[in-house]
Amino acid sequence: EVFGLMSAAQHEGEVRLGVPHDIIMPNIPPVLRRFDHAYPKVRLTLVSSTTKLLLDDLANGVIDLMLSTLPATPEAAELLLADQLVWVGGRGGDAHTRTPLPLSLGEETCMFRAVSTKLLAEADRDWRPVCTVGTWEPVHATLVADLAVMPMLRSSVPADLAIIGPEAGLPALPAYNINMHFPATGRSVLAEELAQMIRQEFKSRYGSQRAAEMKARVAA
Repeated sequence: EVFGLMSAAQHEGEVRLGVPHDIIMPNIPPVLRRFDHAYPKVRLTLVSSTTKLLLDDLANGVIDLMLSTLPATPEAAELLLADQLVWVGGRGGDAHTRTPLPLSLGEETCMFRAVSTKLLAEADRDWRPVCTVGTWEPVHATLVADLAVMPMLRSSVPADLAIIGPEAGLPALPAYNINMHFPATGRSVLAEELAQMIRQEFKSRYGSQRAAEMKARVAA
């Protein structure tokens, strides 16, 4: 009876996880599944938005744990993956050759939107918006249909899209980090358990090579 009361299945409550739209796949579904199986009485809520808005939600107590995509890792955050922003488009497509360049972009608060359009302006490359919503499905549809290109983290590029190489003449994009953030105060036990599953998922998915790269960047 005591063992049963102490087991994971007895935990109840809620944990709210915030994740930017463009890094939910492929990293988050396996974590959600494992957490749900381990804590069947816990209500797990996934909140998807941009990094900027999720940081506001974390500070205001709307979510208990979040991931971010930022050019660096803040002192209070934990680096999960050092990644590279790349241009992507439909497989065998030619959208990247068109002028003006057709872009599918996130909402105004999307950091990738700001950095990519800034670099295009510096390269004197005209562009036009094709899809500017914050949800993945319509953006993905325009890419698969070869109507547009967009910036994505290399680790998040799905199999039905292709990375556009430097020979295409698009400006090089910067590196970005995937970070994990807790609230400044009041970490819950459930959020800690979910965070550990996220760490394990990133470690198993990206392996020791990524771990070594992360350590090097943290040291720098």
